[in-house]
Amino acid sequence: MVHDEPPGVRVALIGLRGSGKSTLGPGLSATLGFDFIDTDVDVLDRFQEGSFIDVLRVHGEAAWRAAEIDVARDLLARPDQVVAMGGGMPIIPDVQSMMHTARAEGELIVIYLAADPMVLEERLEASPGDRASLSGRGLVEEIRSLSDDRDPVYRALADIICPVMSEPAHETAARLASLVGGS
Repeated sequence: MVHDEPPGVRVALIGLRGSGKSTLGPGLSATLGFDFIDTDVDVLDRFQEGSFIDVLRVHGEAAWRAAEIDVARDLLARPDQVVAMGGGMPIIPDVQSMMHTARAEGELIVIYLAADPMVLEERLEASPGDRASLSGRGLVEEIRSLSDDRDPVYRALADIICPVMSEPAHETAARLASLVGGS
């Protein structure tokens, strides 16, 4: 086990959709000897619909955000895990409050995967997956706006800001593990 942190620490990966949270999380958690949780999966499990797009269509964004608060409350109470937080989850004031409290108590390390909007645009064009536009514009078109809106919040929450580069995911995970172990 690499981490030198006291028991009970969790690591939250935050960033825009496509920044690599779900890709880097498993490697980081394996290196740290932690469990990996993807909040989008946990939130989706709270609905009968099989996709994020269907949940939005049937229940609306407010229902998704309410489920994100419940999932955050549950996950931020569990030790020794890496949590890939959905892109909008850290924007919710209740979740921000939980994150600030956990950080102040030394129980949470927040890593912001800061990706250039052009990189995200390329990734989303290549693999849109189960992602819906939240603004009614196309996914690619809304990335710059989301980046402008969310970047200050992500930065304010982050203990570590990791620029997303073109290096392989396992190299980024190893780099982050060394930062977490030394923080």
